[in-house]
Amino acid sequence: MRSHYTDGVKIELPPPQSRTLSRLLKSGAFASTLDVLAAGLRLLDKAPSRSQANLAQLHKAVAAGAKQVQARRITPLDSALAARIKQRGRAVLRG
Repeated sequence: MRSHYTDGVKIELPPPQSRTLSRLLKSGAFASTLDVLAAGLRLLDKAPSRSQANLAQLHKAVAAGAKQVQARRITPLDSALAARIKQRGRAVLRG
């Protein structure tokens, strides 16, 4: 564990998180350890609403797919289609 101090409070972090904190501070993206912690807490506060939004989007996509199946608007899965789907998925994961 490595120690960091902010506003008189000692924070002990495992080496990977300590390196991340140091990198963020050195980059100038954050002015202080407290700023990094505040940003992390803001992200954690938003996480449940993000998850709910992602889940709602997934439900809509599944419902749309189910309607297409019911209307028999489907494409048989062959190796070419599977390759295109994989390619799009990989592109999404790369960002």
